[in-house]
Amino acid sequence: MLKPVLSVGSSQMVSSLFLVVSALVLNNLAVKYGDAAVASFGVSIRLIMVPQTLCTGICMGSIPLFAYTYGAGNRERLRAALKVAVLLSVGTSAVFSIPVWAFRDWALYLAGGPSIITTGDQVLTALLFSTVFYALVMLLVAWFQACGKGVAAVVLTASVGVFFFVTVFAGDTLFGFTGLTWAFPVTQMGSCALGVALFWASGRTRIRRCEKA
Repeated sequence: MLKPVLSVGSSQMVSSLFLVVSALVLNNLAVKYGDAAVASFGVSIRLIMVPQTLCTGICMGSIPLFAYTYGAGNRERLRAALKVAVLLSVGTSAVFSIPVWAFRDWALYLAGGPSIITTGDQVLTALLFSTVFYALVMLLVAWFQACGKGVAAVVLTASVGVFFFVTVFAGDTLFGFTGLTWAFPVTQMGSCALGVALFWASGRTRIRRCEKA
């Protein structure tokens, strides 16, 4: 009983550690580009937290439905639930990200002041571009957790950290501030691609029957 609990819960632990470490790394790398760069990342990250928080809620809320339907062996309902969850998470990201991007200068001005509009425009555009892929990654992690596929959940969650550190250091070294900024969407796209591959490799919506003890 302990093994499945740890295998599924470990992905949340990895995700929490990644958030802390990535913030420290990002701030240290952004310092050399000036105060405006650091402020732009801080303000932009807060602005994209709106669609990300909503998507996280949808994904976490899907776990009980996925788990119950998977355990009941109802594949048709499981597939239908997954389709609805994908549409809701991606749709929510788009609905909240497109208006923010369209009025990004005003959003940056109200949230951080006129000094960060130029730099913040580039940062916010890149971060908003990553929200759809973020939603899909979160949904796939929730799917793996709900279906008891703990290894896949941990691998996918850890891949976000691995991709981020590789892309953020490589981007900063090769392309400077632009590379540092676009490390976010590249990370989410890479993790999303891996998540889809894991989804197919783990049997998609096929339900495995547990052997009775």
